[in-house]
Amino acid sequence: GTQIRLRMGDSQADVDGASAPYDSGAVDFIDPAITDEDGLYHSHLRLPSTETRQWWRIDITGHTGTFEASMLVLGKSIQPSRFYNLDYEYGADDLGDGSFTPHLIFDETPGEILRTIDFTLDWQTRAEFESYFRPIAERLGRRGIVYCCFNPAYGVYRQAQTYMGVLDKPPFARGKRKPETFGQEFKILSFI
Repeated sequence: GTQIRLRMGDSQADVDGASAPYDSGAVDFIDPAITDEDGLYHSHLRLPSTETRQWWRIDITGHTGTFEASMLVLGKSIQPSRFYNLDYEYGADDLGDGSFTPHLIFDETPGEILRTIDFTLDWQTRAEFESYFRPIAERLGRRGIVYCCFNPAYGVYRQAQTYMGVLDKPPFARGKRKPETFGQEFKILSFI
């Protein structure tokens, strides 16, 4: 029954009252109500168009118990004009280590296991590359945080197809046989 309402405006009065230039209205926070094994979930609220406002307010209603949110992502959304290549890979990267000693005792170095996705976006146009993907590569490098949802439509796999983390592989653009067309390989190490 938890709902979220986002209001955006140009002043505090805009977002505190009923006259906000953007008001999502109350929408279901988790829809569908699907969680991971750890009981955590991602919620998405994608706006129909870009809003350039200085003030925002989020109201959470209808929630039972303590409401906790570890992260909030606000920003510009981009979507490539073509689907990623068929050779994408889902996986996990173990930041710990383990090996056997000479006496067959397993020696473990604890560490987190991060979900990964490795994919290629071929056939980017020059405009798409220069407007979206070059700025991402130059702004994020291998340290900046990226948030990607590979299927934002409501469904049972949306949680598993949402990644937030760092680019493990620098996304260099490679020219393709077709002039003014590029391809980039991406690998995301996700901490959610």
